[in-house]
Amino acid sequence: MSLYFWITFCIFVCVTYYENSFLNKPYLSSVFGNQNIENILLLRKGNMANILNENLYDSSKYMHKISRGVLYSDDDNILNNYKDYKNKDEKSKKENKNISGNKENHGNENNIIFEDGNPEISFFTNRENLKIARYTWKPKEEKTKAYVFALHGVTTHLRNQYLNYYGRPEWANKNEKTMKECSINESSKLRNSCSQSNNDISNKKKNNENNVNENVNSQNVTNKKDFTKSMDDNNVLLFTESDKDNDVYKNLYYCSKCGLSNYCNCGKRTMSYDSSWIQTLNDNGYTFCGIDNQSHGLSEASRNERCFVEDFENLVADAVQALEIFVNEWKAKNELRPIIIMGTSMGGCIALKMFEKIYDEKKEWRKYIKGLALISPMISLEKQTSTLFVKMLIGLGYILKNFFPLYKFKVLGKTLKYPWIKLDDDTDPYHYHEELKAGIALECLFGTYSCMKSKIIKYIDESDIDIIVLQSKYDNIVDPSGTVNFVNKMVNVYNKKDEEDNSNISQTIKSGGDKNLISNQSNNLSNQTCKYEKDYVILSGKDLKNEDILWKPCDHGHYRNYKRKKNSTKSDKKNEKDKNNYKHLSAHILNYGSHKLSCEPDNKVTSSIFVDWLNNIFN
Repeated sequence: MSLYFWITFCIFVCVTYYENSFLNKPYLSSVFGNQNIENILLLRKGNMANILNENLYDSSKYMHKISRGVLYSDDDNILNNYKDYKNKDEKSKKENKNISGNKENHGNENNIIFEDGNPEISFFTNRENLKIARYTWKPKEEKTKAYVFALHGVTTHLRNQYLNYYGRPEWANKNEKTMKECSINESSKLRNSCSQSNNDISNKKKNNENNVNENVNSQNVTNKKDFTKSMDDNNVLLFTESDKDNDVYKNLYYCSKCGLSNYCNCGKRTMSYDSSWIQTLNDNGYTFCGIDNQSHGLSEASRNERCFVEDFENLVADAVQALEIFVNEWKAKNELRPIIIMGTSMGGCIALKMFEKIYDEKKEWRKYIKGLALISPMISLEKQTSTLFVKMLIGLGYILKNFFPLYKFKVLGKTLKYPWIKLDDDTDPYHYHEELKAGIALECLFGTYSCMKSKIIKYIDESDIDIIVLQSKYDNIVDPSGTVNFVNKMVNVYNKKDEEDNSNISQTIKSGGDKNLISNQSNNLSNQTCKYEKDYVILSGKDLKNEDILWKPCDHGHYRNYKRKKNSTKSDKKNEKDKNNYKHLSAHILNYGSHKLSCEPDNKVTSSIFVDWLNNIFN
């Protein structure tokens, strides 16, 4: 081994021993609870090592106040409600709902309120004998057009990821004396309306002392010169120093009823189905379903450790198993429809890796998968792993994974654009609030490194699915360059040589009566709005022109759209423009937002892009 490895190893061992010594009281407290520390300290070192070793396999014998499969709490009253929760898959849906309701609103009065739209909640047992929670929200008035199977990110859970928020958080009560009415940011309301141009936003600013700082308005409108230009891969993710100023949001929060505010009268802070992505999808005729990943939300955990996984492939296996259960249920009811797999953050990585497992196992139902949506996908972590300390940990990945899997360290972004999101998460009893454990952090890293391997890209190409990627350039949880790399990989695969000579290679297709495509010289933002839905470059094997690989400007940022004739489609010049003969790749770099796009101030803009894409496929 290299000298660098051994130096790194020695440093790490010294630091770890100092911080997490077997006789270190804070460490023992975190593992066994305060009540058992004194007894443990009396044990001989050998006996304690045996207990620690056994703890890896059955921590319920030693860890203090832990109930398997649910949130770990110091509140005895809460845990009493969960004594029989390990058998929750045998309970009726009504009982499950009562258990969830008691937990969500019991104990800490500062816990966020859940108004989740009453989804169907059930559980299945995975291959590790863990109970995994699954959810379904159905359209209320019309038949399902398609199913959106959703996956969430690390530390969070399905409802937290895709529901929205309204009401005033506890920390905002300090403004009660100075604010008697809702303090609404007008630009936020306008920004959430797709029909308004950015010129309208700048003209509607108000100089009202009860309104929040005007700097927030300028955050939503980036430099116009950059906004109207086509950009290459290197420049589309750049932003100015003024864009990095997040202090304008430090005293604000987002309420789905009244916008950005520092005080509102919309009730207590609530996680809500209303105005959420889930409701928007339901209103458009789509059934929304998904799971809580193991060790997240309501699902059980390996080693009884929240936010922990032995192997990233276990998350992938759970997702495939859950989707197969859904498919079998839909088929039994004669309700099988097209399926769109959607993944946010870590869920995006899981979604990509699902294709490998589904196609390797030759699942018969794979033909029903018609779309893939990646939202802030965790497919690159280069920025997050650039520090020397993290590089050292990566270099010691095998040792950490096998000997220190529960070691915690800070790997997520230090500063958040929207601080209130972290504060909301802290009041969610199902959200994991501590630093990431080495085990899951390294597994996420390994999953990220393998999710775009050639085999997976090949399977996605063979599947003939439509793809959309939504990524904010201000995201500091994942590396936005991952989206750029993914698009380039897919374009390279799609643009392979055809057996038949096709002259319509690198031209742009216009649907309907649309005649004015976006050009590099265009400075009229209003004329560019929503053209991204109709502007596609056809890929058929010839070299692309320079303008075909640039990110084109639009009202929400920049995009690249491509069409590729499906592998299953034979050459038919009469139906050359039939969209059903093509698979679509659409990627958007957003000039607003951050990582959690589904509950940020511009969530309606983002959801409209997604829903328009869906409707374009299925209408």
